[in-house]
Amino acid sequence: MSGQNPLRSRERFQYFRTVITDLGPVDVRVDFLTPETEDKAPGGSYRSVQGIDTLTLKGGDLAFARTEEGEVLGKLPDGENVVVSVQVTSTVPFLILKSLALFDRRERKDAYDIYHRLKNYPGELEDLVKEFEPYWGTNWSKRAWIGWQCSSLVPTRKDRGS
Repeated sequence: MSGQNPLRSRERFQYFRTVITDLGPVDVRVDFLTPETEDKAPGGSYRSVQGIDTLTLKGGDLAFARTEEGEVLGKLPDGENVVVSVQVTSTVPFLILKSLALFDRRERKDAYDIYHRLKNYPGELEDLVKEFEPYWGTNWSKRAWIGWQCSSLVPTRKDRGS
């Protein structure tokens, strides 16, 4: 991208661009993620995809396995209103990935993301259970379930005094 607001990187996989809005400048962050592959080098967290560094994501294949279309409403820097369609990870893969992240990172953000997604789920509990059915017994759902079961056994940062 060229022009007044070039894309810049802070982390290898994070790119920022400053956008001028009515409320002032806003840094927009985009994280480029890619599924973890079996050929990943030991300890390697990054992979170059089409010349862009990406962060490899455990279970990242789930993020693309089933998506839903959503709309984002906004205003372009020139003031024009815009509506764009985006593909987002459907509820069950999202919950599995967030469960894995919560177990690995123990961050409040992951717990809140799970809460928010469940609170705003458009269907009934029975609908969500049906959505889970194709994922029962998969490697990632087992890992997420084990993570939930073991989370009470693993000390949190607060428990460790950090």
